[in-house]
Amino acid sequence: MSENSNKAASPFEYVNAISMKDPSVADEDRFRGYMPFIINRAFGNFYETVLLANEMNGVASELPNSLQYSFLYNSVRQGKRWFKWDKPDPNMTKKITSIMKYYSVSRKVAEEYFKTLSSDAVDDIVEYIDVKEGVL
Repeated sequence: MSENSNKAASPFEYVNAISMKDPSVADEDRFRGYMPFIINRAFGNFYETVLLANEMNGVASELPNSLQYSFLYNSVRQGKRWFKWDKPDPNMTKKITSIMKYYSVSRKVAEEYFKTLSSDAVDDIVEYIDVKEGVL
């Protein structure tokens, strides 16, 4: 936990504090960095905490952050939990964005187009958009 008490703790600090039973983030003024969705999503990645995260998802809008933290802090067993957040592939994002611009469609429609287009056609579209926008 950082020494600066004016700074809000990140959601990842709360996940680590709950997992490792570190009471240092329980300061009432610092719960403004508590993001129930992110924290519940993190605990939803593990079989031993998925039910607790689901319970908190059901009442997240009704309970203050301090009570949600207390519930998880007292319910989750101590132990380090390692997980990786899914991050979008930047190359795939560029392809989808190029299809969106080329056909003037939404992201969802562009993803459907991506599934049906050949890889050569997608590469041509990306190259066309890059030339049009002056990237190449």
